[in-house]
Amino acid sequence: MSLPPGKRLERLVAAMHHAESKGAVVTWDDEIGGRQFDVTIRFRYGLHSYLTVIECKDYASKVSVEKIDAFVTKTRDANVNKAVFISSHGFQSGCFPVAERHGIQLLILSETTNTSIPELVERFTPGLNIFDVRFRSVPTGEFIALEDWGGRLAYLMEQSKLVTPDREMTPQQLLWEWQLMQPPISLDGDTQVELPLPVGAQLVEPHGPSVPVDAMTFTCSFIEIAIAKGPMLDNHVLQGSRTRVELRGVDGKVHHSARLGDLPIGF
Repeated sequence: MSLPPGKRLERLVAAMHHAESKGAVVTWDDEIGGRQFDVTIRFRYGLHSYLTVIECKDYASKVSVEKIDAFVTKTRDANVNKAVFISSHGFQSGCFPVAERHGIQLLILSETTNTSIPELVERFTPGLNIFDVRFRSVPTGEFIALEDWGGRLAYLMEQSKLVTPDREMTPQQLLWEWQLMQPPISLDGDTQVELPLPVGAQLVEPHGPSVPVDAMTFTCSFIEIAIAKGPMLDNHVLQGSRTRVELRGVDGKVHHSARLGDLPIGF
């Protein structure tokens, strides 16, 4: 299942709380009283029930105070016991007094990847990097992007299916066939590629619905590829083991840290 734009942060936050909130019910993309909440956590303690709601913003810049004000209104309407606002790029200064006044906890989620792995690499060799893989939907004309975070692209290229009236194949098989044709590829930059699909083709992602598609597009470029010593690890496993996700307060204090590979993303 591909996550819509902006949903990845929400899913990571939900997975982190699901892994740590023993006995609680963690819900991603919940609704309370007609209002949408990115993550909710419900639990009982003694004779009473409690509700925590979390808002997630994966903006390229700091969250504005207007977003905090809007979240305050939502939390009041939902009668929550605790409210948390998580950003990937921090908060503007005006957010802090508003959050403190209304009891909103502000946290920042960050990811760090350990790329210092010389003990795993035997040598480097030129290779073709494929990224931004998309399929054009026949009903809407919009593009469906395959997830490329945390090693997901390699998994989806192998496990998704392209079903046509004549055959069934994976996106990776279609890519290999394209490479065998020795297509012209720029040596100095990115090359945009569009591969038309037969009439009636269907894209089926793992655990996802069948979607009519008429083209596969992607971008490719030449890069240096590391050849590992010994058995090659699956890219999804390697990325998950090297990437750490952290929740920090606005004071820089780490509230929680976990390896990406340990998080139950698909709970």
